[in-house]
Amino acid sequence: MTSIDGDTAPRITPLTSGPPPMDWDRGEYELTAVAVTPAAEAVVLAGRVRPGQRVLDVGCGTGNAALIAARAGAEVTAVDPSPRLLDVARAQARREGSPSKSFPVKPPRFPCPTDASTPSCPTSP
Repeated sequence: MTSIDGDTAPRITPLTSGPPPMDWDRGEYELTAVAVTPAAEAVVLAGRVRPGQRVLDVGCGTGNAALIAARAGAEVTAVDPSPRLLDVARAQARREGSPSKSFPVKPPRFPCPTDASTPSCPTSP
């Protein structure tokens, strides 16, 4: 059996190539969200969302799909790791007069990875 001392052990270096991690709090995702509204409408339509149905929108972003489901009469809970996008979704819900009890937008309560690849993924107490 061969022993390996600390000086001759293989070194492992993390991969540093590839795109940087996405930070949804930067930029203006609102501009992109408008472009994907037809897709959100198609998803809500395909899901046959009805009044009184409970809908969970994980990664709600600016709240497009959640608001469409709320307009259909669903009881919607929308979560997103981005505090800034949650503020945008809340403001849009207020502008539309969506009652807060049927559209409680909040940060996620599920565990998020804590490594550097997910800097904007907070967890709520």
